[in-house]
Amino acid sequence: MREAVVNATATGTRAIVMSALSVAIGVLIAALQLYDWSSLTQQVRSADAQGRSVVTISASPQMSAQIEVASCEALTSLEGVEAAGVIVLGGRSSFDQLGVGVATARASSTLIPELAVADLAIGSALGTAESGTLTSGSGYVRSYTRASAQPAGVDVNSLALSPLLGSDTTAPTCIVRLRSFAHVHDYLPLLLASLQSTGPPLVTRATTDAVDPVASYSTRITVWAPALGGLGCALLGLVTLFARGSEIATYRMSGTTIRATLGICTLEQALYAAVLWCSASLTTVAWHGSFGHPVGTIAAAGVAAFTWLAVYPIGATPFLRRDPTVLAKDR
Repeated sequence: MREAVVNATATGTRAIVMSALSVAIGVLIAALQLYDWSSLTQQVRSADAQGRSVVTISASPQMSAQIEVASCEALTSLEGVEAAGVIVLGGRSSFDQLGVGVATARASSTLIPELAVADLAIGSALGTAESGTLTSGSGYVRSYTRASAQPAGVDVNSLALSPLLGSDTTAPTCIVRLRSFAHVHDYLPLLLASLQSTGPPLVTRATTDAVDPVASYSTRITVWAPALGGLGCALLGLVTLFARGSEIATYRMSGTTIRATLGICTLEQALYAAVLWCSASLTTVAWHGSFGHPVGTIAAAGVAAFTWLAVYPIGATPFLRRDPTVLAKDR
């Protein structure tokens, strides 16, 4: 143990190069993880805006079936469901602040949460202040708040929305917005089984991307970067070992067994691998606000360290088994 620590912390060129490489690989692994996560987040946000996470469930129009509003709104209790509810289109109204002929609709507060705190929710595309009061053409004053921008499939960004009426107990369509990283088709059976309708069948419509950002992230090429980094470090460690023939011969001739010599050399590499892991971990801590899952980055550094320590002994053992007198001639 002491011998390995002394060798790993020496001020020689070998120790400096290995330490610098460990730090650099650790920072590189953290940087790649940050880049991958940032790319995924951007792609998911873009796909969500295009309606990737929106599922529209409709009752069969041929059978004049209707979906119970309560069962649709209750879908929000399911894990993975961000919002769910119905939209009942209305007519057009005039507001002093918005103009004449503004399209209106009634909607569930479980789908448009702003309706739980104000009389009206104004679509994000309508030009008005964030909140305040609106005066209708008939002089009726109501409080309003601006609704957050909705993705494609929840087409309310140009509407003035009001809460559902007590008589709105059924609707032809239920709109469900899933969480960003949910796989839409995995949820369809559960959503259909949870809805109550006056007659089957229910028809679903979901936006399908040509490229699924989550699937692309799982199969990205850089997922192999930590293992490749660890492999590269192990190979460099073996190169430095092969250049230490006379030093290894000294160990062997002094009575140190092959197993003990391998233990010393592997422990040296373990210390450098620990530097790599610490480098990636400290970089992750420094960039904590940019990482969605910092544990994943730390785990990636662990993969690199594990690969390093798994490959190194395999390559080192044949070299250490050579005759000490032959090793002594290696300079």
